[in-house]
Amino acid sequence: MRYDYASIGFYTFDCLGWPFVAVPEGGGTAALEDFTLAVSGAAGTAAIAAARMGLRCLAVGGVGEDPMGDRVLQRLCHFGVDIAGMQRIAGGRTSSSIVTTRRDGSRPALHLRGATSAFHVDDDFIETATDARVVHFGGVGLMDRMDTGRNAELARRARARGAITTVDVFAGSPADLPKLAGILPHTDYFTPSIEEAQALTGLTDIADMAKAFIDLGARCCIFNARCRGSLLALRRRDMVPPAGFRGRGQMHLRLRRCFQCRHGRCALPWHGPPRRCPLRAGDRRPRCHGPRLASRDRVLRTHAGLHAGHADALSRSERDVGGIAVARRTAAASGAAIS
Repeated sequence: MRYDYASIGFYTFDCLGWPFVAVPEGGGTAALEDFTLAVSGAAGTAAIAAARMGLRCLAVGGVGEDPMGDRVLQRLCHFGVDIAGMQRIAGGRTSSSIVTTRRDGSRPALHLRGATSAFHVDDDFIETATDARVVHFGGVGLMDRMDTGRNAELARRARARGAITTVDVFAGSPADLPKLAGILPHTDYFTPSIEEAQALTGLTDIADMAKAFIDLGARCCIFNARCRGSLLALRRRDMVPPAGFRGRGQMHLRLRRCFQCRHGRCALPWHGPPRRCPLRAGDRRPRCHGPRLASRDRVLRTHAGLHAGHADALSRSERDVGGIAVARRTAAASGAAIS
């Protein structure tokens, strides 16, 4: 195949500030300790993280005819990402966000949807967009034109060519579920956060949410629970989890639950009252001891760990010469391993 990884969907220009405490009264000013500009989004971060791991990457999305769009394309090229699939939307604005990060990791944001809602993969580019070992759809729910059926067609084509498909979602209510219904039957790994899963299904029990998505066709769900780790749910016992995923077992349709702490070395039960990880207090820099893996599996591990905090992970890796180490630490914090 021409590419190792194709990332289709949400590319955004972000302004990130840390730490955010409160909105100043009136026209007041609050001091920040860190500020940066970054290319982010559910597709943008995944593409750059994969490129920095040495994979041949294709970016497929849309930007506006504005300086923010210039910046997005320039940064993608800087990391070696092929931008043959990036469209300049005439008269459009680049999807952009102001992301304020609190000390606890939560990130309230102000967002302009922009070109993400307007781009569309034409028939003559379908073969190129799906010519990858792994095809990722980032930001399903934000791509107005693509969500009407083109995403599902691309996923179906990719699976037919032997690719692994992964889907990340942007959702706020059960009204967004129909946008997923078409693509989930062609999805190998679906990676929502716990909050997104609750918003989509209206459920609160993790087992019920997993069953709902698997019943819609997803072969595997990886739920991100932020600092509480990640939970893996498989449709079939012979389905292989992402390499490097750590846990005492997978959650099958029998709904045997497992919980993997963020440090990747102790397992706590998901059910029952929350319990503090015994390693967390004394180990501020968790380390992963997983095996070295093949390049395709590096991409899968990215989705087990990075989909939780695209903008934060990318903003630091863009400024860090050792950006791969940042991606490695971020993935390890969610129970994944990046060699």
